[in-house]
Amino acid sequence: MDNLIFIAIGLLPLVVVLIKFWPAIKAFVQKFKFVAKTFMEPDPVSQRMKEEEQAKKRKQERELKDIEEKIQFAEERITTLDETMALPENATNTAKLMELNKEKEELEENLTNYYQRWEELMEE
Repeated sequence: MDNLIFIAIGLLPLVVVLIKFWPAIKAFVQKFKFVAKTFMEPDPVSQRMKEEEQAKKRKQERELKDIEEKIQFAEERITTLDETMALPENATNTAKLMELNKEKEELEENLTNYYQRWEELMEE
């Protein structure tokens, strides 16, 4: 009990100061709230830039996934064409071999382009 009285007596000057300066303290707190609110609210321009950046990142991720699928398909198709060209019935069929080889060359060219685009996307 004695400690409580001692604490109450020690806080009395603080209470007097708070009562005396309450209008100034209240005005300061209101001004600080306004300033804090101004800084804490997101800037519409920066928010839009952030959203655009996120959209661009999602688009790049989708394109990267698409390119990886195209690379996988092209590699598998080239392997299939190599196996098909090696079959004995196709080894003697020049027209068929030329057709298969043309498709393979187109796929290899596409594959080179896919790899280049994949590297570009990975660097971004």
